[in-house]
Amino acid sequence: VCSEDAIKLALNLIKLKIGKLNVVVNSAGIFRAGEIYDSENNQPHPLHSWIAVMNVNLYGTFNVMRLAIDLMKDNQPDDDNQRGVIINLSSVAGYNVPVEALAYGISKAGVAAMTEPVAKSVGHLGIRINAIAPGPIDTPMNSGGQTPQSNNFQRTAIESLQNLKRLGRPEEVTHLV
Repeated sequence: VCSEDAIKLALNLIKLKIGKLNVVVNSAGIFRAGEIYDSENNQPHPLHSWIAVMNVNLYGTFNVMRLAIDLMKDNQPDDDNQRGVIINLSSVAGYNVPVEALAYGISKAGVAAMTEPVAKSVGHLGIRINAIAPGPIDTPMNSGGQTPQSNNFQRTAIESLQNLKRLGRPEEVTHLV
């Protein structure tokens, strides 16, 4: 999602093989646990980890949206003057940012924050854009961190966001979309 060339290639293939693009679901995301400052190890959060999360979760979503809009705008409008829909996956972590998952939460807050103004700016083209913000979902991304410490941070962050006392299931998000 971070590569302009890769997304352009994918959209060109869709145009060639299908003829048009009706729906985009921006669900790519990565999680890196960590507070802004690691008091146990007496060191700041690694910048490369922050950048990686922002690149995929926020900039990747923006990249796919802007290029998909360019293709969707050429669709024949339906009876409601709709040409396409883009659904961005934010997260409850974007509304209640866990300190143990600062980069992830802020990236998802950014997705939520950019969805409405982008939707307003392309509504006249007949393209709808919405965001949904699920809680923690049982996916490989939520199965554990890279180290015991990051695994503990991740577990703490996930537990702080659970209202149902369980992880959500991927099919629940699919039904919502």
